[in-house]
Amino acid sequence: MSGEEISAVEPMDESQLLKDDESHLTTADAVSLFKNSLNKALQRQKSEILSEFKKHNLLLKLDTLNQRNKILKIADRHGWDTVHEYLDDPLADSVEDASKLRTAVFRANRKRTANKPYSRGGGRGGFNAREFFRGFSKESGPRNDNYSQQNNSQQQYNDGLCFYCKRPGHTARFCPFKARTFSSTKSAPATITSAPPLS
Repeated sequence: MSGEEISAVEPMDESQLLKDDESHLTTADAVSLFKNSLNKALQRQKSEILSEFKKHNLLLKLDTLNQRNKILKIADRHGWDTVHEYLDDPLADSVEDASKLRTAVFRANRKRTANKPYSRGGGRGGFNAREFFRGFSKESGPRNDNYSQQNNSQQQYNDGLCFYCKRPGHTARFCPFKARTFSSTKSAPATITSAPPLS
């Protein structure tokens, strides 16, 4: 039998061939039977593989969308610099995801504050000139470092609010509640005296 004769034979059904006596099975019938069963198996395999590819592709798209939604939620809550810190390390597992997010937030906040070395403190963010003006001095003219003790003590009670004890009438430099340790290197025990009379 030549190759032309094998291809010219019509395909036979398996059940039809099995009903016939096995001795009557010709080569053409055997090739047809093999070809039919092989085609059916290949079609079954092809449909399973295609459905598996479609399923895998769908899961991949779903994971990508979930990751994008997660990144958008992080950006809404913590800012895009946190997202950039979060996406910096592609080798980390999803098991460490929560700790990775916390460290990303910490690094982003640290970078934000590092960019502003001289941030304004307190208040409503504006400059208030009244806080820095202490009033006019009773004496006008250049100051001399050699004041008399009386002038110095009188000056300390006219200056305003003490930043050490928060009481008016003297400054922190001359605060009676502050321990004086300027005279020696060893510190003496602090003694608390009563506040000077306010006049």
